Amino acid sequence: MMPLPSAQGGGWQFYGASSVFVLTVEVLAHAEKRIGNIMSLDALDTRFWPEFSKEEQIGSGIRDREAIDKLIQLYMNSTNIMYQFIDEETIMEDLDVYMDIRSRGSDFSLLKGEEANRFFRISMICAIACGNQSRYQSWYSGESMIFHSEALKCLEEVTSEVSVESLVALLLLIVFGQFYPQKGDLWKLLDYACRLSIELGYHTEQAAENEDEKQKLRRRKIFWGLYAMERIAGQLFGRPADLLESNITAEYPETHSIIDTVSISHHYRLVYLRSEIYQDLYLPARPPSFPLDWYRDRLSMIMQWRQELGFEGDAMASGPASVTCETGYNASILFLFQPLMLRALIQTQDPNYINEGDAVPSDNYHAACEMIKWNGWNAGHVQEAIRQGTTPVNEKANTTKVPLKMTAPSILLFGATGNIGQHILRAIITSKSNFSQISIFTSPTTVQSKAPFIASLTNSNVHVLMGDVTSRSDVVKACQGYDVVISAVGRGVIASQIELISWIKEAGVKWFFPSEYGTDIKYGPKSKDEKPHQAKLKVRENLEKSGLDYTYVVVGPYPEMFLKSVLPPEYGSFDVKEKKAVLLGDGEEKVGFTAMPDVGKFVVAALLHPEVSKNRALIVNSFTTTPHEIVKEFEKQTNSKWTVTYTSLDDLRKLEEESWEKGHPSAASMTLRRIWTEGGTLYDKMDNEELGVKETDTLKHQVKLVIEGTQ
Repeated sequence: MMPLPSAQGGGWQFYGASSVFVLTVEVLAHAEKRIGNIMSLDALDTRFWPEFSKEEQIGSGIRDREAIDKLIQLYMNSTNIMYQFIDEETIMEDLDVYMDIRSRGSDFSLLKGEEANRFFRISMICAIACGNQSRYQSWYSGESMIFHSEALKCLEEVTSEVSVESLVALLLLIVFGQFYPQKGDLWKLLDYACRLSIELGYHTEQAAENEDEKQKLRRRKIFWGLYAMERIAGQLFGRPADLLESNITAEYPETHSIIDTVSISHHYRLVYLRSEIYQDLYLPARPPSFPLDWYRDRLSMIMQWRQELGFEGDAMASGPASVTCETGYNASILFLFQPLMLRALIQTQDPNYINEGDAVPSDNYHAACEMIKWNGWNAGHVQEAIRQGTTPVNEKANTTKVPLKMTAPSILLFGATGNIGQHILRAIITSKSNFSQISIFTSPTTVQSKAPFIASLTNSNVHVLMGDVTSRSDVVKACQGYDVVISAVGRGVIASQIELISWIKEAGVKWFFPSEYGTDIKYGPKSKDEKPHQAKLKVRENLEKSGLDYTYVVVGPYPEMFLKSVLPPEYGSFDVKEKKAVLLGDGEEKVGFTAMPDVGKFVVAALLHPEVSKNRALIVNSFTTTPHEIVKEFEKQTNSKWTVTYTSLDDLRKLEEESWEKGHPSAASMTLRRIWTEGGTLYDKMDNEELGVKETDTLKHQVKLVIEGTQ
């Protein structure tokens, strides 16, 4: 309601007809009259409500750099995807200043200039990130309040000038107010921010000729982020716009990123379209009575917006970006037809009502069904929703979602210092921009014995967690807060992962990569009886019963080990110095190999394509070749003719049997070599392409590495 002067001395104008809350109240009132009391608290499903206690409001003191950095990453990968007014390139500089201020024990109220702005930004970012998380982990609410109160100590300083820093400060307060409306006057903050943006000229392109491309993009991101916030809040709660469309000439912040284009610019277009509908349908003092053709025209515009997305298929199976677009589309249809629905609800409460041709288009019904389906799915997946970045624009406005990028997952790696673990870790670090946090779990002994390697990880912003992998308390504590755990433990401790599965589930981890990275243990009917497979088979059985999501990365043998084997020559060998080779079988049996760096590449691809990789075995490789082709490549690169002998499959089986009988350490390796020679790495189709991996290592390169290693 807003005061409205009139000839009779004044009155009130109701601006809330556009609010989803008005529709909710009318639906509940209608149901009460039709079927009786439905508002008993006992009828409410509270399974997904976070537990809360007064003690939790105190906060637990998140102030170390690692924790602050994690909150910043959460903010940057969720809120800042939608409202991109925080500069990604300077955020770490802000953090450095923030930590320095805290270490000095400075009085925050005395901060001035750039220091004040940097401290305020980090404090508010952390407050917002904690507010975001508090909807699912209630103790974050206390931390959010602490960060907010610290930021307010330098509020006057950071909002005292007509500058972009002041505008960003206001925008941060507005976003925070969406989680905690009682902590500020949202309308005043929006009003101040809109006026300041106009004073800075951010709503036009008049200053574009004096800006470089980076400055233009930043200005547009800031303005359209403010525009979206102002419009969404106005449409939810019924409020006229401060930013008039007739004055806006700022271009949309187009980027080359597909996610950004869908989640940012296209969302702004939908908000703009809804704003035009809002002005015509909801703002007039007397509610208009448009013909159905008017509604059809507006519906056509909304449908055209959706078609421009080019999206087809099941949104829920395609990820949060698609879900958000579908939700925005259906919410807009409800927004368009809400006046008709309200009218119908009021009319049909009268038991004597006779329908004389009034109608609500069926699109409204189908859109409502889609919204119910999405919100029902979301209610049971709140933790997954916050990790994937699908979050409400306001803590009370759960029917209106804003599109946020999938939050970058946090990764914890076991066995990271081992042979294959190092390659997996290196690939993850190379792609670190896709992950909110990268950590390894290792023992204090390893930290000491591999100090240079551990130091290099620390320099790469990898967090090193120390503990005992056989200790439940150490593992559960280390895994808390991580989305994905990847195991790369060695063959000798494969079975220990059975306990690890229960511990990481207890810690709240959702997705587990067990240590596979080798031969397919379910290749055929005989695979279940192979001795080297037994531990992995038990791990798979327990994992698939655990309820965790899982991914098995099956890669076959590593050429690095196959081509320079330390086993006796008759087990298969390539001797560069002697120019001799002992080939298994007849030399024509094809074998699929995966280079160790490519194993890391495939693990990263699996992490980035959960829609492809979850709850299945991925079959991948670098190249497929034969022993004869390997010898030819050695001969070519050494410019020499090699002496070749053979170990037949029958002889190989005898050697394998003898190895097991004698308890030889190489027995498992012999079994695997026999499996490879029998064709246990060959498939009609690999999963490389589905994972988006097009370039892999080659036989030529692997042979070159072996030759160089012997010189």
